[in-house]
This record gives sequence, structure tokens and C-alpha cells, in this order.
Amino acid sequence: MLGDSHCGVFEFCFDNGLLGRHLINCEIVGGATATGLANPRSSSDARARFEGAVLRYRRFDTLSLMLGEVDCSVTFWLLAARSAQAATDFIPRAVQNIAGMVEWIRKQVPGKAIFLVAAPLPSVTDEQSGQQELPLRQRIGASLAQRTALVHAYNRALHALARQQGLGWIDTIPDLLDPSTGLLDSRFCHEDRVDHHHCFEKTAPVWRKHLQQHLR
Repeated sequence: MLGDSHCGVFEFCFDNGLLGRHLINCEIVGGATATGLANPRSSSDARARFEGAVLRYRRFDTLSLMLGEVDCSVTFWLLAARSAQAATDFIPRAVQNIAGMVEWIRKQVPGKAIFLVAAPLPSVTDEQSGQQELPLRQRIGASLAQRTALVHAYNRALHALARQQGLGWIDTIPDLLDPSTGLLDSRFCHEDRVDHHHCFEKTAPVWRKHLQQHLR
């Protein structure tokens, strides 16, 4: 599993015995973005770390890539604020970077099953936005509804890439969405703190269901 800190839910599933006989390794790079994958000097050094993990664990038969939460909650909005473009205008470049990573993986470890994982829905409400731990996230003025819409747009583009490239696709959003609001169901949020991560304990059964559908 390659991705940002939201991949921690996969570690939670494994550590709590939810994946049965399957062995999992997560290369988690906090703050990693799809936008920065093509930048060898990115602050997270995500591309180099992901490449290193792929080569170290080449015996694993399945790889997945989960990036986009930071892009949709922070990066796209900051880029839009610095330009005359809309936040959605930066989706194609980010998805193309994902495609480049997939191409590299296929060349280095051919024959592996590769899955793309939908970016998670935002969990921080408008009222909580200014209470987030990271100052950079506090600067984003987009509403929860706007941030949610951006995630959907990004995931549509990512899903299209998966179809075009013959990749697997894992999307838990339909199970986590509140149909009455069109937003993340508050049941899956942390009750005791402001956190842009979903509550792993609450979402783990959903992830288990989806992962079991795809794992060999």
C-alpha cells in the first residue's frame, strides 16, 4: 500500500486481524500528494520513498496507490488562490502523475495487480476548519461542501484512469456517505478531536469488505 497518512486504516485492519492470511506493508508518507509525485524535490520525497518500497517488497503480488486527500483539501485550493484557475483545473496534472507512477511500477515489477484507491471524503466541518492542527489547512476557505465536490471530481478522473489502464479500483465512499447531506456520515468522524482522518476503528469494517473483494 503506497499513500499518504490516510493509508493508516490499512495498517489498522492488518494489526487487528481483519485481513485474514494476507500480509500487508504500508509505505505511508505524511503529506504526500499526487501533485508532487512528479517533483523529485517535493518536501515529502514521496516518489523516491514509494519507489524504494516497491523495490523492497517486489515479492508482494498486489500494489495499491492512495493519494489525493491532501490535494483536494489543501494543494488544489492553494494553487487556485495563486492563479486565475479553478481548483478542479489542477486535477488532470495530478492524475497524470499517478499514471506516471503506475507506468514506472509496471516496468519495475511487471505482472503485479495494481489498484487505485479513491481519495477519502473530507471530515473537517466549516466550524472546525480554523481549529485544525496544521496552519496550512487552516488557510483553506473552501466549505465542506466545496471540498467534498472536489474530491468527487478528482475521484471521477482517477476512476477513469483506472478503467483506461486496466487497473483495479477501490472506492468506499458509497458506504461512508450520508445520503441526506451528500457529505461524509458524521458517524465515521472522530468524536473527541478535530481530525482530517476518518476514525479508523469505525471505517475498518467497510475497508475490510472492499479489500476482501479484491485480494487474491
